[in-house]
Amino acid sequence: MRIEDASKKLKFHNDLLGRSLSGASIDELIIAPTDMDLRQQFEKMYVSSLDAQMAIKPFVAEDVDVWVVFDKKRIHEQGVLISTSLDKTLKMLSNGNYI
Repeated sequence: MRIEDASKKLKFHNDLLGRSLSGASIDELIIAPTDMDLRQQFEKMYVSSLDAQMAIKPFVAEDVDVWVVFDKKRIHEQGVLISTSLDKTLKMLSNGNYI
């Protein structure tokens, strides 16, 4: 999807922030490229800066989607980025996988 559509989708689902899914806290919604190679580049920039808006700038002309970041503190504590697509998260929540 285009960056403009992803921004609208992100804002619409901001109510998910702070919720828990399978014991993990939903800490941030981010826009990331759908292409795996570009996504890896995005993740490197995001993990080093923790600034999703800055990290997405080189990819605004690319196909993107909204992703959910869980337990953001683990990025610095353990070097681990736990994320999945917003669509998968919404499906899991609709199936009752929340605490």
